[in-house]
Formats: sequence, C-alpha cells, structure tokens
Amino acid sequence: MVKAPLGVLLLGALVALACSDRSAPESPSAPPDTVDHDLAHDVSSPPDAVTPAPPFCDPVDLVPFIRLRAGGTRAQALQWPREAEDSIATVRDDSRSTGWKVPVGEEVVVDLDLLNWPGHAIRLHSLATTWEDGLPDEVTVELLAACGVTPDSTLPWPDPSESLALDDLYAGCVQLRVTASQPITMSGLALESREPLDLPVVDIDLGSPLDLPRHPESGVIEGFYGVPWSWFERDRMLVAQAHLGLGFYLYAPKDDDLHRALWRDPYPPEEMERFRAWAARARELGVQLIFGISPFIDYAGDEDDYETLRAKIELFLEAGFAGYALLADDIEFSPGIEVNRALGEMHAQVANRLRSDLEAERVMYCPTVYSDERATDWADGMGYLESQRELDPEIEILWTGPFTGNRTMQADDMQEFEAVVGRRPLIWDNYWANDGGDGLFGRLMLGPFAGRAADLITAVIGIGHNLSIQGSSSRLALATFVEWLDNPEATLGEQIARAVALERRFSFGMGRDDERDEATLRFLMEAFDGHSQEDPPRFVRLEQEVTALEVALDGDTTPADLDAALRALLATLARMAALESELYHSGLCPDLVDDLFWPADKLARDGKAGLWLLSTLGGRLSGAAAEDLLAKADQAMSFSLRSRFVYSMEVIPALRAAVTGVSPTPTGFAAPPGDEPLPESCVAGETLRFRPFEGAVELLVTGLPGASVEGGEVVWQPPRGGRYYGVLVGISADGAAAGFG
Repeated sequence: MVKAPLGVLLLGALVALACSDRSAPESPSAPPDTVDHDLAHDVSSPPDAVTPAPPFCDPVDLVPFIRLRAGGTRAQALQWPREAEDSIATVRDDSRSTGWKVPVGEEVVVDLDLLNWPGHAIRLHSLATTWEDGLPDEVTVELLAACGVTPDSTLPWPDPSESLALDDLYAGCVQLRVTASQPITMSGLALESREPLDLPVVDIDLGSPLDLPRHPESGVIEGFYGVPWSWFERDRMLVAQAHLGLGFYLYAPKDDDLHRALWRDPYPPEEMERFRAWAARARELGVQLIFGISPFIDYAGDEDDYETLRAKIELFLEAGFAGYALLADDIEFSPGIEVNRALGEMHAQVANRLRSDLEAERVMYCPTVYSDERATDWADGMGYLESQRELDPEIEILWTGPFTGNRTMQADDMQEFEAVVGRRPLIWDNYWANDGGDGLFGRLMLGPFAGRAADLITAVIGIGHNLSIQGSSSRLALATFVEWLDNPEATLGEQIARAVALERRFSFGMGRDDERDEATLRFLMEAFDGHSQEDPPRFVRLEQEVTALEVALDGDTTPADLDAALRALLATLARMAALESELYHSGLCPDLVDDLFWPADKLARDGKAGLWLLSTLGGRLSGAAAEDLLAKADQAMSFSLRSRFVYSMEVIPALRAAVTGVSPTPTGFAAPPGDEPLPESCVAGETLRFRPFEGAVELLVTGLPGASVEGGEVVWQPPRGGRYYGVLVGISADGAAAGFG
C-alpha cells in the first residue's frame, strides 16, 4: 500500500456545460448524474447572410446531413436496443424493416439538429415521417434556435401519416415530442427546405482522365449476415474505394432475401432503378460492380431453375453491372444438402454453363468448401474441392484461407488449394467481419490490418474484404488494408493515418477541424482495436493504465508512482466520459457518427464510472469510507451494462476491485474546493472564461471543442448552439487532479 502522505489527487467538479442566452429545460435525454445546459444562437430573426432570395429552389431533404438523436429507444430482447435495427439513425437506412422503436407510455423527444451543418438556422418547408405497426398517439413539433432551448414555435401534428407544412419558418433545431401507447416504429423521416443551400458533396475528382484502380483485383464484399448497408453507405464506399484504388465491389448481403432466401423472385422495379443508378456511379468511379446471387440453398437442378437464375443475372448485367458471383457458401444446413463430390460437380456445371451463356467482364464463384478447414468437415469434403478443378479457368474462386476467419495468412497457406484446384484463389477475407454472434453483443472492429505476410499478395489473384455490419466505420478499416497493400511494411500508425486522411473527404460542417476530428477517430480506433480473431476488441492503453494503478496501490510504491499512474488514467477516463459530446460536435460525416454513436456511448458510460471510482479512491485516501461515491460508481457501471457494445470487458471491474481494496486511510490528501462556480450558460460565438480549480497549475479539458487553458482558466468560444458535455482534469502543484460531476 501507499506509505507516504499523498497530495496528488484533486477530485471534485465537473461541467456538463450549458450555454444559452435564454433559459432552457433540462434535456429529457440527459444521462444520469449530469446536467445538460444549452447553447444557442439568438436567431429570433434570420441572419442576413443566409436569407434566401426568391424564387425558392425545389425542396431538398436535410436528413442525410444533420445530427439525429432520440431521448429513448424501446429495449428489445436483452433490454438493450440493437443499433442497426432500432436506433434513430435507422430512419436513414432506406429500409421499412428497421427504424426507431418508440418507447411505450412516455413522452420521448427526437432532436433534428441543423446547426452542425450549415451552422445557422434554415428556412424549413415540410416534415414527414413513415410509421410501421400504427401511429403515435400524439406528436408535437417544436422549432428552436438550438436543440434544448425554449421553442420559438410549437406546432400540433394531428396526423403524422401526412406531411406537416412548416411554412418556411426558420429553425436551428426541430424537436418531435412523441407519445405512443403501443409498440410502433418510425422507419422513415424527411425534413425539407426550399432554401438555396450549398449541400455537402464528396470530392470524387480522381484525376482527369479518371485514374485506373491501382489494385483492380482487390475490393469490397458486402457479404455479411445482418441488416445490409444503406444506399448512402454503399455510395460512400464506392467513393472510398475509388480514392483508395480498389477495383471491385461484390454485392452479396446474406439477409437480402432476393439475393438468397428468395433468389427466384425478381427485384421490384424501384429497386432495379436504384441498382441501375448505382452501377452507373460505379462505372463513373472506375469500380467493377459485381452482383452476387446464392441459389444453391434450394436449387432444384432443373431447366426452369437454371433459366430463372440466368435471367436474373442477365438483368443485372443489362443494368450496368460489370460481372456476377455465383455463391454456394453456407448451404449445408438446408434440407437434402450433402457436401460431396457430386454436389461440387453440380455447382461447377452450373457455373460453367452460366459463363458460357452470359457476357460479363468478371465472374466469381464461392464453393461450399471455401477453406482448408471445411475440406475436412465432411467425409467427402476433399472430393467436393477436387471437383472444382473443372471450373472454367476464367472463373475466379473465392477462398477464405486455412479457416473461415484467420489471424494470419501467407503464401504457403495457398499451396494446398492451388495443388488441388489448379489455380490461385481470390481471397474472401473475414478479417473485420463482426456478424457472427451479433444478436448478442455489439462489436466495433477497427483494428488496423495485420497478420498477413507480404508474399500473400502475389500468391492470390486479389483480396476482397467482407467488412463489418457498420458500413461507414468499415471505411476506416478498409483504408488500413490499402495502406498495407501499397506498402506491406507500413506501420500501424501509417495505416491509421491513411484511414483518417480518407475520412476527411467525407467531413463537413461547422464542427469540422481536421486535427480534432483526427484525434477523435484515432481514440476510437485505439479503444476498439479488434478484428474477427481479436474479439472482443481491446483498449490496450486503458488496460495498461488500470494495471499500473493496481501496482501503484498494491506495491512498494511512492507518491510519485501513484501520481504518474493517476495522471495517465485520469486523462483517459476524462476523454472517454466526454467522447459522446466530442463525436457529436465533430465535423465527421453523419453516417459515420451514426455508426460510432453507440460505441462512443459505451466508452462515455465507462469513463464516468471510472471517474467516480477515482473519486472514491480520493475519499478513501483522505480517511473516509466514501460509500456515497462508490454507489455513484456502481450506478454508472450498471448504466454501462445496458449497452451491448463490448471491449476489454474486465477493465472497469478490475479498477473497482483495485479501489475497493484500499482501506480508508488518512494520507494527507484533501480535495481543494473550486475557485469559482462553474458556468451554467454561455452564448455561441462569445468567449467564456472560468477557473474550475483553486491552485491548479495544469488543466485538461475534454468535450468542449476548441477550448484552451490560459493561466489556470478555461477559455472557450462555443462554435454553435447545442448541448455540450465537458470534463475537466486539473493538476495541482503536488500532483494530479480530476474534475468530474
């Protein structure tokens, strides 16, 4: 135990900071133990600089460009919402089967925050929603200068199945207050403006003429189980691929029924139009779009089935797709399927006949035996694989390697496949696939690409990545792969730098600051450093810092050892606690913020729990039992358990064990009071100064974008209206201090 007097910990204040030039109610969605205040522009009249001149333009939907939040989401099977199906972000995903699950029996607030982009109030034309399983009992619409402040206008919405006219009123935020007495789902949302606006666009200038892909044989596979990517995510992925120099995109989401379960049925005309437009976009960007179809779960083998299959593929080739993929993976559980040489021969015959009958730039095929492991899973698995030698030599065979998911791969791992089948494979890499088990835990896989030897590149045709369910965050992972592909000796740091550089192309809005946005992405990639073989992801730095504190508390240590351990851990926990606010007020693309919101929420919950635990430690080192502080820590930990996202699952419990192992012992520690009350309000664009700690010689501020420290004072000019959650850490002359509340 610590044997010397300790004067290194200063615990006591926090800031859930609020800034408004008018009073505002507490946020209905504020997390426990915080008080969210509000910040707003005074826009009682529209700013001259943004007043549009008549005539109005055609209505444009703002929802793809704004921040969305809901004060609640109805819990599903295990008392947590599934973010890919149930959260407010799903109203952007083009699917009626997903959407915001409205909590029953309470009023819930939905925020449509316009101020992150373009940074001022917008003249609004109409609001529309799409509902499944019924309508809400009541919906009230409020127009505000900023989310959370007193509304400027309140509009009843007697029939939310009909569009609501907003009469060209100005707002920086639209709030929906929704009450439902039965389970219903909002599956769509549109907020239109007729004001001429500079809509954010992604730079797709790849050179003139269009540069050819540097890695034409490698690409992206949308081939996971779970909710398929949205059209918005697919478009952004095409753009990302083009910038990264990858050549193909294979469309094969397992849960698209018309791709697999109902493969005989045609796509509706409106879906075919989307596919046609997407194919044109792919050709513009120099990416080969491949249509995947998986018929062998119930393929009858007769002429009718063959003609249905051929005709369906032909429609996609006529729609502009560069090629097709015939998929026979994961069919072994279908009735009547026996994996043997005869099955392999039938698959090869169908593939060869299609290759003869259809004109395509590129043809891919995935066998049922798609790894070395699966060749031994069945008595005649090797017979199946040997039959694939009869495939047309121009058909590229998709192969996962030694196993379905692999921690490592190298050229030698391809030798048996090449010896048996007679060609190099096209790798289907599940390195970042997180669909297995997604019904239980949520996992964000952002580990940089690793474990592949450089000689793999020439031992295979190319590498296609079956990425994560989160389509937008998958761009980050994909960029690290391309950095490796460009330079197999690239460091992990260089890979991450490539990822954040790519994401700058998609960022926009008042919150955009390349340095801050890069720091946010780096922190999240570090916290969720995982892949399919490192599951759950690990936050190694946090693990190491908690271990260092355990050693400092339990070993033959000095106050300096404890000081160093506390300084590091306090900074990390404070960053975690404010991460949700940091992400929300960044300039990152809304679809990426949607993907990262729930993981950031998990980190924020754990950060608050950790800070309460360190507050408990401070109390015990001052001689008090600090049971009230430990109770707050336990409450925060229980809130964390309501999030299904996982990473380093034992780290916060280990911190609690270390803290509760310290007996109340006077060590000379005392937490000085704050120098002045923390501010409760401020005004956007006006500088705010306050001194949170008396005697602090250093301050760390997280969650308040652009804040700086001058002479022991926090100096901050809020960039826009909205809610901010900040955490302050102070360092006294004797050591470390934390401000939290």
